[in-house]
Amino acid sequence: MRAFQAFLIAIAGLWRMPRNAHAQLYVIRGSKTGIVSEYDAKTGEVINTNFITGLSSPVALAVNGNTLFVTNENGGTVGKYDANTGGAINPGFITGLSGPEGLALSGNSLFVTNLNGGAVGSGTVGNYDANTGTAIKPNFITGLSEPFFLTLLGNKLFVANFGSATVGEYDAKTGVAINASFITGLNNPVGLAVKIAK
Repeated sequence: MRAFQAFLIAIAGLWRMPRNAHAQLYVIRGSKTGIVSEYDAKTGEVINTNFITGLSSPVALAVNGNTLFVTNENGGTVGKYDANTGGAINPGFITGLSGPEGLALSGNSLFVTNLNGGAVGSGTVGNYDANTGTAIKPNFITGLSEPFFLTLLGNKLFVANFGSATVGEYDAKTGVAINASFITGLNNPVGLAVKIAK
């Protein structure tokens, strides 16, 4: 495990809730704990400290409606959980991965970064069906160097490549590189977020 992961907090908010419900904030309490906690997004108060437990080095979260997806780096899986109760829907939703780190959702596509042992150029981003977990294209983007996290902006998929110290820009529909060296000269890029202008 990389040293920074001990301090990594991955969060995802569930904002599409009825007006009378509270927004939830999910926090991975350090990948070594194997715990996802749930907090009130308005007050910061704990809703459930042990919302999901027993995970194998969870690293990233993504929310889609009432579904919470969680990567398990050491287990090589992406799990699917009920975003309201924390109950397992399918802890082995996607299996056979090698170091899954980041998640991003676009419609029915769930994008997952895969370290594949961390060798230079062996990292991938896979595209999976967010409802079934079926691989749409497990090698959607290839030739990456330790891809950690990713984010979407419209039809653009941005990928942080830890090993090459870059952020690449890819077409989210085809996986084709728009600019694999979109941002260069970074020191260990691991997180990404996009703010959409209003």
